[in-house]
Amino acid sequence: MEKEKNEDIETSENNEELEETQDKLEEESNEELEEETEDDESKDDSDDSKESSELDKQVQELKEKNKQLYARLKKSEVKPKKTNETNDTDEERLFKLAKLANNLDEDDFEVLKSINGSSLEEKVASPLFKAYKSDKARKERSEASSLKPSSTGKYSRGKGLNDPNLSDDEHRKMWEKSTR
Repeated sequence: MEKEKNEDIETSENNEELEETQDKLEEESNEELEEETEDDESKDDSDDSKESSELDKQVQELKEKNKQLYARLKKSEVKPKKTNETNDTDEERLFKLAKLANNLDEDDFEVLKSINGSSLEEKVASPLFKAYKSDKARKERSEASSLKPSSTGKYSRGKGLNDPNLSDDEHRKMWEKSTR
């Protein structure tokens, strides 16, 4: 897939270069023809025949070059057709990439960006990423197994049974809730 993109980029660059050179060649041939007509008027017949034969040769050379460039242009425009086999492998590859992407979080993607490799599969299979994932899993297991602070009671925040600002009704309701 990347090769096709690179070939398309190279083809478009070649096309642009060919078109530019073709335009230059046409301009040069036009300039030479204009010079030829100007020279024809100013020189006599003997000089005209020598010069015109030289210009004819140059024009022929330019036309040859133009034909070659045009042939190269046409040749580069031909694009290879995809077969069903490549489409199937592309679909399978996309499914694998989607599965990999679902198993990764943002931190994983940041680490993958820093790893050298041409494809996501290569980066995920690299020893550096495997070490990162195992270290991350070990840290998550240790955090999960560590003790968390326990709460001191249901009414640790706010008013408690020993609060002197409680009314008798509030004290009685809290007492009933705590004894249930």
